Amino acid sequence: VQVLTAGERNVSQIAFAPDGGALAVVGTPPPLLWELPATGSPIALGTEKSYHVSGFTFSPDSRVVSWSVSQ
Repeated sequence: VQVLTAGERNVSQIAFAPDGGALAVVGTPPPLLWELPATGSPIALGTEKSYHVSGFTFSPDSRVVSWSVSQ
């Protein structure tokens, strides 16, 4: 079992990439992405901190992750 941490963030949504090679987490902005198996810190997706992420998804080929935001 591998435990990943998002710090002190509240996590509201998680999604695995269709190919199982990544995990995205939405909570306090920005969204985070781990390439799996995770061996280090997550990658921050974007730098804006003034928005609320309301949903996200991976493309069918797992190459793109996108999200919708509201302010």
